[in-house]
Amino acid sequence: MYSCGLRVSQAVHLKITDIDSRRMVLCLRQGKGGQQQYVTLPKRTLELLREYWRRYRPASWLLPMRRAGAQSVGRRC
Repeated sequence: MYSCGLRVSQAVHLKITDIDSRRMVLCLRQGKGGQQQYVTLPKRTLELLREYWRRYRPASWLLPMRRAGAQSVGRRC
């Protein structure tokens, strides 16, 4: 989240399909004004995301949680 400048609420809404490793960007669907927004994805962050995916295999949401929301993510970080 930090390396891409994401708000916690933006990170909670990320899906696996929002990661574009070819273009090295993240697609934020909840951008300002309800528009899509793209942020640069640092190489090291992509490597960490790949490691995370290999370990946890999230199906759809990048950060699946039972109590999904900004508050529960904030407490974990």
